[in-house]
Amino acid sequence: MFLGPGELPRELATTMHDAWIAFIREGDPNAAGLPAWAPYDLESRNVMEFGDRVGALPDPRPAARALWDGIR
Repeated sequence: MFLGPGELPRELATTMHDAWIAFIREGDPNAAGLPAWAPYDLESRNVMEFGDRVGALPDPRPAARALWDGIR
């Protein structure tokens, strides 16, 4: 119901699962089959997008993130 019609995204689920397991075991989510995933820092704000494509993105939603500036 949450995934919509069509095939279940098993390959995506496996890719994300592998990243979680790598992070749990080694403290680093880089896993076979993933593009290089640089550590998060406040300058580049690298994140990994898991979806129709899997890839690293620098600061993917800066305007939405900026709404939180000064709240803390």
